[in-house]
Amino acid sequence: VLNAKSWEDVKKQLALTDEECTTAKVFSLSDPLYFSADADGIAKLMYARTAELNPEDISGFAEILLECALADNLSNGNEFDIEQYFSLFSPDEAFADTYKSRINDTAKKSFTASFKGQELKTMADVANAFEVNTFLAVVNDIKNWADINYMIETHGDSDSINLSMDKYEKCKDKEELAVELAKKAPYDSIEDFDDTLVKQAKKIADASKGGSSSGGGGGGGGKIGLSSSTTLPQISADEYTDTKEEPTFAFTDIATVEWAKESIEYLADKNIVSGTKAGTFDPNREIKREEFIKMLVSAFAQVDPSANCTFTDVSSNSWFYTYAATAQKLGVLSGYSDGRMGAGENITREDLAVLAYRMAVKSGIDVPHSSTTLFPDEDSIADYAKEAVYGMKASGVINGMDDGTFAPKALCTRAQAARIIYGLIKLEGDR
Repeated sequence: VLNAKSWEDVKKQLALTDEECTTAKVFSLSDPLYFSADADGIAKLMYARTAELNPEDISGFAEILLECALADNLSNGNEFDIEQYFSLFSPDEAFADTYKSRINDTAKKSFTASFKGQELKTMADVANAFEVNTFLAVVNDIKNWADINYMIETHGDSDSINLSMDKYEKCKDKEELAVELAKKAPYDSIEDFDDTLVKQAKKIADASKGGSSSGGGGGGGGKIGLSSSTTLPQISADEYTDTKEEPTFAFTDIATVEWAKESIEYLADKNIVSGTKAGTFDPNREIKREEFIKMLVSAFAQVDPSANCTFTDVSSNSWFYTYAATAQKLGVLSGYSDGRMGAGENITREDLAVLAYRMAVKSGIDVPHSSTTLFPDEDSIADYAKEAVYGMKASGVINGMDDGTFAPKALCTRAQAARIIYGLIKLEGDR
């Protein structure tokens, strides 16, 4: 291979067909990518990298060959688990985390197909394409429009994405901007997304100058609890749909959660929650900490624009900043010992119970401090959460799982969150 005069010479030497071929036996090659790569493609890539080869470094030869196989498989859109090869192309840690946490398993199976047609030669090319395709995969399959804000704020200024962040930063209504961007999906490229961002930001700015608001958002009514002269923003943080005088809560996917149907519809009627642009509520999706904080503040308080949020993982440009700041000022949200709020993390059942319990107490709702009966998995409940869990159990807000346990470390769903907030509202009495 070192003495090859052309890529055709390399192809003849490699002759990669299966694990029984000579090259595979000599170099102990077993990874399926070696054999699923196009023979011409991998030979051309390998020929371009002959200067990197060391005849005394057998493992190095096999690694370079695998890198070429990876690049060729991706360029051809072959489907495989790309996460197994992170160590080869070393993706940016933030993008790797986004891929793992925000792309579902079904989408991951076909993720590599999105690389088809891209000319990938080096691992730097692969890493760059991975970041671009991860960004597009998330913004084109939005479950909650707040993901748009997350993607822009987390990855927008990276070299591979390079959005017009100055336009985003200057936009005074990032919630409305995210809604409009979600409506315009899918996007064919980063350039397409960025162009839409710039246009929508300008449209919002122009409307603001004219004294009106562009786009549609839910009304600000239906808040329950603490009084204030400040109203909530028009667009709620989990809302895609345009809901004006009569909110739409005839969700098409809540028949499977009959136990939460009344709760969801009540909260939707109060503009505390809404659904997706497709008319669904997504009841079984796990809810993130910031999403639940938004629901709590929307239900029991008013956003305090003067409140200051000091959590290290909440920037002033985050869509949920004012909700987190309000909850922190009220003493409802204290965060972790390392100074984080836990933004972007799914919330456990026991942590959700603690937040809901604190907000109920702050709102003057009479919630017991203990219960006469314990959950079978009592020992699994964190000490800091027991008062909240058992107080709400005694009040009937929390009943536990089908098997009678509480499952404190399990992640909470949107339907469960709606049921708990509705239960607390009923304790106080409808307003």
